[in-house]
Parts: sequence; C-alpha cells; structure tokens
Amino acid sequence: MANSARAIHIGLKGQIYEAPTGTRLPAAADETLDPAFVDLGYTTTEGVRFGYAPETQDIEVWQADDPVRVVATRRPTSFETAFAQLDENTLPVALGGGVVTPTSDGFQYSPPAAEDGIEERAIVVDIEDGTKKVRFVVARAVVTEAVEITFNKEGLSSLPANFRVLRPDTGRAWDVFFADTAGS
Repeated sequence: MANSARAIHIGLKGQIYEAPTGTRLPAAADETLDPAFVDLGYTTTEGVRFGYAPETQDIEVWQADDPVRVVATRRPTSFETAFAQLDENTLPVALGGGVVTPTSDGFQYSPPAAEDGIEERAIVVDIEDGTKKVRFVVARAVVTEAVEITFNKEGLSSLPANFRVLRPDTGRAWDVFFADTAGS
C-alpha cells in the first residue's frame, strides 16, 4: 500500500471490557460483545499501551562470524492502562481477583489471599478514531505488576493495571481487528 492517511490511527477514545476466560470472543471490530463482557469505565488520558517483545536466540556455527539463523524463543505480549474509576468492576481486575460485597452505602472490596492465585480474564479494548475502529481481543490475561494508588488533593487517583497475555488451550492468544465505516 502506498502512503495513506486513512491508515494512520489516533486513539481519540476507547473502552476496555473484561469477562471470564472462556467467554465467546468477538471475531470482528464491529461485532457486538457477548453480554458477559463488563465495561470498565473511564481510563486516564494515557489510554492503553500494548507491548510485543519477541525474544530470539542466535544460532552460531564455527565456520561463520555472524549467526546463520535466528529463532524466536518467546513472544511475550503485555498491555497496560490506568483506570480512572475505582469501583467494584476495576478493583478485582487490577488487583487480580478478590471479593466484592455490597454494603448498605456502597461496597466492600477484599483482595485475594496469596493462596487464591491470580484470576485470569478475557479482555477487549476498543479504540476509535472517527469512522475507524481498532479492537484488540485477548483470550487470557493476568495482572503482573505492583499496583500503587495515590490519593491527594491535586490530581486524579488512578488504578494502574499491567496485564500479561497468556496462551489459551485452543485458539490464538490475541488478535487485533481493524474496521473503517467511511464510505459504507
């Protein structure tokens, strides 16, 4: 493809959704999500950041100074965001599980015990840019980083969430779909 301004994407807005692993995943950027997916609300203006970091190993031989092959040994994929909402949906996602109990004036969150392990989730991230939509679909993900929340009078208190993508038993670990409804 030659130069195309339509192929340039800006994350003007977006939404992040989560569901239990095993939930039916969308197969298109504009497909309606399974009702099990929960909208996780506002995120900070940084949006979401995806990382794909293949690790390789050089295959060297005695007869050459340069590698004769390079093989992929791992393909770790991760993504991170920061939720602007601290609520009964975002806390268990960012903290890897736990129990939410309704109270008379709100809710109580109890974090997972060490023996509970880290809950896995299916994640969908929708990114919109006018008529263009990008959708990342992750079959299995777990949180992998420490969470620090600062409460102060000078700024937004956000809930960071760093996810590592895991390989499912069947199918692909993640996919990304693109759609553009301009002219349709």
